[in-house]
Amino acid sequence: IFNNKSQLPQNNPFIEFYKIYVSALHSVISPEKKPLFKGSKEIISEEYIEYFLENNVKTLLIIRDVRDVINSANFGEGNKYIGSIRPTLFTIRVWRKSVGIALHFRNNPLFLAIRYEDLVLNTEETLKNLYGFFELSMPDINEIYDYLANSWVANSSFGQYRGLSAQSIGKYKNNFPQNYTRYIELLSYPEMKAMNYKTDFIKGGDYTAENIKQAFSQFKEPVDVNHKLFEKGYSFSQDNEHLELERYNALINENFPGISQFFIFEDTYKQLKKAINE
Repeated sequence: IFNNKSQLPQNNPFIEFYKIYVSALHSVISPEKKPLFKGSKEIISEEYIEYFLENNVKTLLIIRDVRDVINSANFGEGNKYIGSIRPTLFTIRVWRKSVGIALHFRNNPLFLAIRYEDLVLNTEETLKNLYGFFELSMPDINEIYDYLANSWVANSSFGQYRGLSAQSIGKYKNNFPQNYTRYIELLSYPEMKAMNYKTDFIKGGDYTAENIKQAFSQFKEPVDVNHKLFEKGYSFSQDNEHLELERYNALINENFPGISQFFIFEDTYKQLKKAINE
């Protein structure tokens, strides 16, 4: 993108580099277009959300059902997009962090979190919200559908398709053994409740320490974990079982345990605690 280092900002904040990078990227990809907004779509951008918001950069975070996230990553051709297979528990923890960020910044006027499922199933209402967030007038919904059908090819672990499609929702049911789904729902239960995702097997009364212990004792990865940074037994190790029980105990106790690997924001902790008690 950059022909020489002189194009890069010298001794300036990261935000200045980001703006130059996005403009340079746009000039390479779509030099003929003059967009109202310029931005980037990267998974790692999530780590910079607080910084972006502090520097007046509007930020959109899309949350997807954790079960379909794991299905997309570990089944089909997910390894073509994200590399080697990671342990299920690791993906659950990454997803819980995303939900924690969504809950923490939900009232920030520069931040918007939407569910992928709402975009696909309640498209018009969700797009109205999205256009309003960017302070744009929304075109006729049929024009949007026509554009998506003719110009937008979606990438999926299970093939490509044009436009918005609900065929990727709930696809995990084709691949997941029942105990595997229970494990995921149990360890994701507070976040799934907070984001209004319906569970197949886990209800409020099932969210207990004994069930967490049982889930770990019965767990088996349905696919081969081959990422070199993780042990194959990561998702059912005694150490990780202990950590998950600590997290559970923190949620059912009265007092916030402090900022930790489990809850990066106190208000997120309170929202999760409220969700499991509703």
